[in-house]
Amino acid sequence: DDTLHLQLDNPGGVPSKADLYPIDVRSPGPNMMPVALQSEKRDLRWEPTQSMYEMYWLPEYKTVYFQINRSLSQEMALTRGDTLMANQLPPFQFYADTLLNLLRKEPDAKLLIDLRFNTDGYADDAIALLKELKRLPVGKEKKKLFVATNTYTQNGALETALHYQFNSNATLIGEPSGQRPSFYFAPKTLTLPNSRLPLLVATQRYKNDKVKSPVLQPDVLLPLHFEDFRQGKDPVLDYVKQL
Repeated sequence: DDTLHLQLDNPGGVPSKADLYPIDVRSPGPNMMPVALQSEKRDLRWEPTQSMYEMYWLPEYKTVYFQINRSLSQEMALTRGDTLMANQLPPFQFYADTLLNLLRKEPDAKLLIDLRFNTDGYADDAIALLKELKRLPVGKEKKKLFVATNTYTQNGALETALHYQFNSNATLIGEPSGQRPSFYFAPKTLTLPNSRLPLLVATQRYKNDKVKSPVLQPDVLLPLHFEDFRQGKDPVLDYVKQL
């Protein structure tokens, strides 16, 4: 029939069942409940997802793993004159300085910038960082700078991936973006005068004429299969570590 019947083993070894079936979103039924699946072992990329930025040095693989989950920062907000927002955001410069100092001490290191959890913001900080990376071996030699994308990579993160693709030796790895290479962003709330209904309206447009496909395709396609997810494997990070 049109229902997918799953039997799941919970962490305690107790089996449970879940039925997945099409629904009419206009008239949801009383039994409409979401099903959340977690991997048996959490790989590195899942650990810092609650942080805006996180960085790990993997000395055995000569790899720096830099996860940017939101393309927002204290410096970026101050540049735009938003002091209220600036007080609520962490500084990006601290992470940039730490990263650059590490790469100067480790000229053979590889750098993976992970944008797979990043759906908003602006590319200013990442573009400024690239100018400094180009002065180091990681920004000059092939197969040392990598940017990870997937369907969640949107807005400022997508602009970052596009900028690195066309302005550096970076290799894009992972899955295609979930947004077109040309897009509208930076939404602001607009209240209609009569009905008083609030609307989110995009105020800026990013236009890219270099990518002809409807999505940004990575140079190396590395989809996350369910079995890898279940076992806590990250094909993207594994790819970089093995080089």
